[in-house]
Amino acid sequence: MTLVFAAVLLLACSTHASGSGRRLSDGDGVVASDKQLPPVRQSVKTLGPALGAYSFMAALMDGNETWCGGTLIRSKAVLTAAHCLDNEDGTYWRPSSVRIGWADLRYRQTGDEQISVKRIIVHPSYKRAPEVTEYGSDFAILVLERRSKKRPITLSRPGSKLKAGAWVWAAGYSNMGKKYGTTANWFWTQVNSPKTCVRKYREIAGGKLRESTRTICTGGQNGRHEGVCSGDSGGPLIYGDDPGPYIQVGVLSWGLGPSPCAPGAVGVNWWASLLYPPHRKWLARKLKKLG
Repeated sequence: MTLVFAAVLLLACSTHASGSGRRLSDGDGVVASDKQLPPVRQSVKTLGPALGAYSFMAALMDGNETWCGGTLIRSKAVLTAAHCLDNEDGTYWRPSSVRIGWADLRYRQTGDEQISVKRIIVHPSYKRAPEVTEYGSDFAILVLERRSKKRPITLSRPGSKLKAGAWVWAAGYSNMGKKYGTTANWFWTQVNSPKTCVRKYREIAGGKLRESTRTICTGGQNGRHEGVCSGDSGGPLIYGDDPGPYIQVGVLSWGLGPSPCAPGAVGVNWWASLLYPPHRKWLARKLKKLG
């Protein structure tokens, strides 16, 4: 089995069980029950010809190519995964720019933004590790040269929790088996308990994984097909149904499955958790300094 860790978006190949479709709450407390299941939907869809309420979506650019996603969290700050910037030689790479609010990276529409990156801030506990399971606090902040006019996503509040089984959704510019991703896609998935994450890792990879609240693990329930594709590491895990609010609870760090974008593959994915209090406090301190 292969660990897929550089720039991943999750490719779901099935639909969910149905539910009442009741709109989710603001994400402040313990959430998830059978009554909160979203209605049956196509598992992977584009966010639409114009992102609108999802215009917090960001793509890290190297010229006209993207390899990781992110989210606008303040007018001059984009949150992504630290491993997206890791040169693996003790240095970090700074993207030339980020594109914010683009539904399709091939076509610029009115209101789409492209802003240069001034500097990067990497979480001090992020580890350059030979195994993706040891990444730890896989966060980085991109400080922008100028303010974005887009509306930032809301971050989970301190003390927020998610129960196992909670429905969340993932979004990013997956390459969907192509060389580079171009369109913003999303799909629903469910949260696993830490114990379930350890068990699923053992079942798929045949190895050991320590229980951790530093990460959120999603996917693989009831054999639903959720593989991974290159293109979305650094992208958000979001709690909240239409019309919002949308609460970001994690950043895509790594995934586990037979191969990238494998049709019919049951994949499990790990997210650096914004529900882990030290992570949230670090982010709050950095954003306060940025003003």
